[in-house]
Order: sequence, then structure tokens, then C-alpha cells
Amino acid sequence: MNVHQLRCAVAVARLGSQTRAAEALYMSQPNLSKAIKELEQTCGFRIFERRGQGMAPTPRGEALLARAQAVLEQVDAFDAAYQGRGRANAYLSVAVPKADYIASALTGFARSMGVGDAMEINAREVPGPEAARLVLSREADIGVVRYQTARQNKVLEELSQQGLHYVLYWSFRPLALMSRRHPLAAEESVSAQSLAPYAQVLFAGMTPYGAQEDRAQEVRRAIRVNDRAARLETLAALEDAYAYSSPAPPETLARYGLVQRPFSDACETWQDALIYLKGYTMNRWEQAFYDQLRQQVDRLSR
Repeated sequence: MNVHQLRCAVAVARLGSQTRAAEALYMSQPNLSKAIKELEQTCGFRIFERRGQGMAPTPRGEALLARAQAVLEQVDAFDAAYQGRGRANAYLSVAVPKADYIASALTGFARSMGVGDAMEINAREVPGPEAARLVLSREADIGVVRYQTARQNKVLEELSQQGLHYVLYWSFRPLALMSRRHPLAAEESVSAQSLAPYAQVLFAGMTPYGAQEDRAQEVRRAIRVNDRAARLETLAALEDAYAYSSPAPPETLARYGLVQRPFSDACETWQDALIYLKGYTMNRWEQAFYDQLRQQVDRLSR
């Protein structure tokens, strides 16, 4: 029995559905079902039974869930009060999207530390749902989620229901990132139609930036890579490739010989938001990293 299993069970009880609970916890339904099954095996009785179109607690399950809710409240309160407080050395544990400006903020944070200062930075580049899951499971102390602003009400409601606090700090439109040798590099702006003949560089396993999932197959020429470095290297090497991207720092563009161009046609607005557990107070190192994020955003928004 562990905290993750209890959190899964409480979510199913609250939402009445494993599907909705899995979505709220930013995890797959098979993994949630496995967590519930393992918890029931440990307890020796069924916690839920199926009723109509949903799931409802059994009488013994109701008693367990009441205790589980109390335990989770105590765990969250303990984490909020003490997580990271006893560290004497600089420590930063974050889960963030694959964005060049965030990488620059991380290096800026590292640069701000003295040469002799002890320091540990754990940064994972993951999609927004995974960032939320890592913060909820205490595998990361703070995170950044990215989503289309058209989905903002739904996303923020889900984050709040899961006990996450959020700070909206940047809204932007994606730009076309390409080599300065690209045929369209000299244009003041580009369009989806003008880019159609060229190869789009995508992160593996992710929908094209700005596209709905059911439109992912519309990309005729795609190059899928696993990380930011591979994407930057690919764009630098191939003069007929491009990528949708959040605004990149000038030093990144200069290092790889890239340019970024705005879109002349309509393009979905995206939002980046800082997240952490409700009741959690960021320590001075996390605040310093957030300050670096804001500095990058201010610089790129001019």
C-alpha cells in the first residue's frame, strides 16, 4: 500500500469513473486500474463495485476511502510545510516542456550559483500532463505545463481539483523555427501553406505543435526526434526543414544558425504556467529559477 494507490482510489471515488480519474491524474487508465487492483489485493477486499455507467465504493471501501482522504491531507500538509526546507545546498527539481527559453533559464540559474557552492539540479523535459503527474507524485517539486489557451478553463479546473496551484506567466503564439539558409528565411512571415512542401521536425510521440490529434496525419513530411538538441541540430543541418516553436533566445538562434518567423495566418495561442502543490511555498532556489523564467519571457516579449 502506498500514497499513489490511495490517491488513485480517492480520485475514482470522487469522479465515479476510472476513465475520468485517470484523466484527472494525468495517467493511463490501465496504470490506474493496476494501482486499484494492487490496493484491493493488499486490503483483501473490493473497494469499488460497478453501478450503471460508473464506479461506487463498497461499504468497506467507504471506510477505507475516508481514512485514505485523511492520510492524503496529512501527507500534503507535511510536504507543504517541510519539503526541501532542510537542505543546506542549492537544490532544484523541476519538470518542464521542451523549450529553449526554459533551458536558458536553467543555465541562468546554474550560472547564478557561486563556483564553490554545492548544487544539484534535476530537470526533466516532459509533456504537460507528465509534468503535473511528477509534481503530484513528489518526483518533482515544481513544474511548467503548456496547453492551448482554448482549453484553459478545463486545464485549470483539473489542476485545481488535483491540489495544484498554478501561476500563468506567459501566453504566446508559436513561431516557425528554421535554418537561416531555408528558402523562406528571408520572408517577414510564413504560413502553413507556404511551409507545406518542407519537412516538419517534431518531438517523437507528440502531436505537431498547434495541431489537433486527429489532424496529426496531415503532416506530409515529418522528422521525429527525441530531444531539443536533436531538433536544433536537425534544423541547422537541413535547409528545407522547420519546426513550430515557442520563441527561442537570440543566443540559441545564433549558436545553431537559425531564424524564427511569425505566421501570417491564424495560429493557436499557447499558455505556459508554473505549477506546485497547494500550500507549498517555493524555496529561494525555486524562486530564483522562476525569476530566471520571467527574465527570459520579458526579454523575448519585447
